[in-house]
Amino acid sequence: MLFLATVATTILAGSGFLRILLLTLSPSVAFTHTNWWYGVSYSATILAILGAHELGHYLTCRFYGVNCSLPYFLPAPIPQTGTVGAFIRIREPIRTKRVLFDVA
Repeated sequence: MLFLATVATTILAGSGFLRILLLTLSPSVAFTHTNWWYGVSYSATILAILGAHELGHYLTCRFYGVNCSLPYFLPAPIPQTGTVGAFIRIREPIRTKRVLFDVA
């Protein structure tokens, strides 16, 4: 549910950025229903970056046998960027400094 909400807020944020750009360039340009596609490309880009980053933490945890969750994506209530980020939950203490360093 959090991921779907984050997708929705990032699409709205990306569409909003386009609308601001279009209004700046030409105030008479109307925001049409086809412009949401630019929000989808923004959403895909930002979520791919966040997902790749968190997936690195997740896969490293799995490599070292540390119990952790899949990434949680957090939507932003005010669609400035559409998201406040993502995180994974590590469910057990990290055993050594080397594992902590690699996971971090």
